[in-house]
Amino acid sequence: MIEATFYIESQSNSREALEISLKKLLEEIKSSKTVKINRELFHEIVDDEDEMGRIFYSSILEIDIKSSFREYINLCMRLVPSTIEVISGDIKINPKDLLEIFGDVSATINKMCKKYNLSLYRLGETEGVSQDEIGIDQEEIEDAIDHGGVLFKFVVEAKAKDEKSAIEKTQDLVNDTGALINKIVAKKVGKGEAWEGVVGMEALFYDIETLFDAVIKFSPVAMSVIEPDILHLNMAEVQNIGIDVASIIQQLTFDVITKSATSKGGFGITQA
Repeated sequence: MIEATFYIESQSNSREALEISLKKLLEEIKSSKTVKINRELFHEIVDDEDEMGRIFYSSILEIDIKSSFREYINLCMRLVPSTIEVISGDIKINPKDLLEIFGDVSATINKMCKKYNLSLYRLGETEGVSQDEIGIDQEEIEDAIDHGGVLFKFVVEAKAKDEKSAIEKTQDLVNDTGALINKIVAKKVGKGEAWEGVVGMEALFYDIETLFDAVIKFSPVAMSVIEPDILHLNMAEVQNIGIDVASIIQQLTFDVITKSATSKGGFGITQA
């Protein structure tokens, strides 16, 4: 089980609406049968002025939660906390349960991106690694697994001018996350002149946080964990993964709200 403190920031142009929304949010969390609330604290509502001179109000709801790792990740996506402090939560998880969590995350990200026509992944936003040839020495794979790495097989949708370009682009994106590719194949499924299909690969991720980040950004259509049989996550990893997941949802939500505010000329309630 995971025990953590969530700090949920919220803003509105109405003090009353802000207070009501935070209280309603807390009641919704309390009604869940899979989450236990050990403590709650409403911070003082403060007012401020934006660059256009409009007054807005903000506050923070601070809650201590206890839940399973899967529910913890779902809470990060649903509540979008600005900060998380994990109190306890060293866990062991098998590949089947981990893939179910990956499925939850991919479904949520995919739904938002497709509904609002948003782009998430950009090449070059992380340091990445350089890989001249496909393939990894077995000894390196075993050493990485022994030190918290994961050998992961997944399939992503791709569009390119041809199969060679699809493979090269996918390799660049995977290497950009910090992972190395052991095997990669591509298959065209579209009937048009442009190449449209799927790219499948076996990749070595050197830590679980990097793997989570890749799943979020690629939203694979199929995936499986080859090794190890049991994955270990310490408190720092649990905390960082939760913050990363919440940050991605926050980024997408901000993009949606910005589009809405631009078209309507104003803003409403939003979690920061």
